[in-house]
Amino acid sequence: METVAGYFSHTEMACLGVRLNVDNLHKAAKEAWSDMRLGRAHGLKSVLSFSEGDLWKQPEFQPYRDELKGERLGWKLSALSSVGGRYAAVKVVGANAINRRFGRPRSASTIILLDSFTLRPLCVMDGTEISAARTATYASVALERFFSKENDLSVFLFGAGPIAEEIVKALGYFGKDIISTIYVRSRSEASAQRLVEKHGLPPEFRLRLLRTIASCGIAAS
Repeated sequence: METVAGYFSHTEMACLGVRLNVDNLHKAAKEAWSDMRLGRAHGLKSVLSFSEGDLWKQPEFQPYRDELKGERLGWKLSALSSVGGRYAAVKVVGANAINRRFGRPRSASTIILLDSFTLRPLCVMDGTEISAARTATYASVALERFFSKENDLSVFLFGAGPIAEEIVKALGYFGKDIISTIYVRSRSEASAQRLVEKHGLPPEFRLRLLRTIASCGIAAS
């Protein structure tokens, strides 16, 4: 009887002891970049974007139109495919800013892991947190490559969502002897404040709320 690939939710993975270790994620990201550079891994991304007008035609969404006026919904469906030496994977990302009005993340990711030779699915998993943590490795890799000899460095972080949280974790781990302050600016001052209050970092590593827009920074949403 053929084995059917099982689905693992975020809760199930947590119960199984799955933890997104910052150091391991950083090493995996560097290895992935190396594999792509050396031709050992290949990937492709496709994006479908939709007209916001179609959303506002739906009665259940119309009450939120004024609340979201001026905010880009980012309503799109993305698929990222990659094949490496032993495994292949497809990440499907659905995003729409209106999800926040229903108490959900703006975007949700689902990862399908496959055998790279037969391309048969091995498992399907909730990839939302994995995706945010992987995106945060851009910050840790850039810090290691370009700023490893710096000290008392200030970082401007725009956004206070899941990716921003993972960036703070990554920089808190890799930048504890390099970064002195992270300034946070978000669309909502309340969300930036929550991010600042949420992370208990060492005394020498400060996370502060920025109430005026800076001219440069690390993008996060």
